[in-house]
Amino acid sequence: MSEGQNDGCCSCLKASDPKCLAIWIRAINFANGLCLMTAGVLSWIFISTFGRDSIVLALLASVYVTLFGAILAVYEMRLEATHICFIANMGFMFDWRGRTLFYIFSGSLCFGLGIWGIVMGSVTMANMLWNLFAICYNPHYSDMLKRDSKAQYERALKREAIRRNVAGDANTGAAKDEKNDGFENAEYAMDVAANAPPGVKKAAVDAAIGAAAGWTKRTDEGSGATYWVNDQTGEQTWEKPT
Repeated sequence: MSEGQNDGCCSCLKASDPKCLAIWIRAINFANGLCLMTAGVLSWIFISTFGRDSIVLALLASVYVTLFGAILAVYEMRLEATHICFIANMGFMFDWRGRTLFYIFSGSLCFGLGIWGIVMGSVTMANMLWNLFAICYNPHYSDMLKRDSKAQYERALKREAIRRNVAGDANTGAAKDEKNDGFENAEYAMDVAANAPPGVKKAAVDAAIGAAAGWTKRTDEGSGATYWVNDQTGEQTWEKPT
């Protein structure tokens, strides 16, 4: 490919609509997850073709590859019900650096699973490079990924904080006082945020603590300043509730 063609591809990627690009990349990543699952299942089916000395390692690798493929596929489906599970246990999936290491590790495991594993591993490595290429050459797409990650954290943590509050009220038969409510959710949020990428930890904690007392952070359209609204009482304040 000539230098002019390379420049044309890069320019086309830079000019691509970030939302449209995100849809295509999610679809490709989802297909990649299915490919990894296929490689793992095929290894189970043809496990007898591996040498006696390597059959145990091949079996373990096939289990992990199948599991990692399922994780990637489910993550790219963006199901609200699974967000809190990913945040609590696999926060690295919300950060492009964490996903890059995930692709490298998953693809490397595939290379020990026969010819189909080599093919699927090569596909995974190529997809990793494509993801990095899109992030590097389309800054609007990169910024959108960061905003979406923060938004997913906030929605998931708020849903979980509300669910825990409702469950606590149902179990005790009485509403918990606001001070205890905030403390318990702050403790929970800090535990969850320990697995969060650095760029979204503060947003994760703020969302959970705010949800505990019914407060939601919003942005004033005129000034761009941040203010807080209590969903239960309608109260508004420029100061962050404590």
